[in-house]
Amino acid sequence: MNPTASSRFEREFLSCIEETACSLAAGIGKLTIGRVPGHEEWSCPYFELHPTNPLASSVSGWAVADDLNLAIGEASEREFIGFGQGGTVLKGRNPREELKAILTTVMNGGFTENLAFNSRGKLLYSEVELVVEGVRVSLGIGPWLGIRWRSHSERSRTYHPYLKD
Repeated sequence: MNPTASSRFEREFLSCIEETACSLAAGIGKLTIGRVPGHEEWSCPYFELHPTNPLASSVSGWAVADDLNLAIGEASEREFIGFGQGGTVLKGRNPREELKAILTTVMNGGFTENLAFNSRGKLLYSEVELVVEGVRVSLGIGPWLGIRWRSHSERSRTYHPYLKD
């Protein structure tokens, strides 16, 4: 079922995602647009951009009214409340410019995702810190940074550019 972009920001969101994906050379990534998986009743637009380079990070997300939800890498997420009003990440920028800058940073790679799992393999937390045009942007899930559990394992993964070196 196709998404329905009901707000101006949702329409801009879809346009920016499509424009960014089209700017990639043929065969570099695969874009899927639809509704949020597991929530087909939600009409908001959702996207997934998967690189063909297995060392690069995927990025997915959706827009609801003026809010943006992004997932990067294996498990790191963030909701940007009021993103559609602009200036959430990069002061003085409109939402389209901000989103394009975040997507470009992900496609350029060079960032690390840190993950921690309990003894049963369940994810305890994840974190990614992007540097978007000189501004640090953190994404993650679970109790934040520096919390240590008795029996857990940690794993880090550094992501590469969409274009293979």
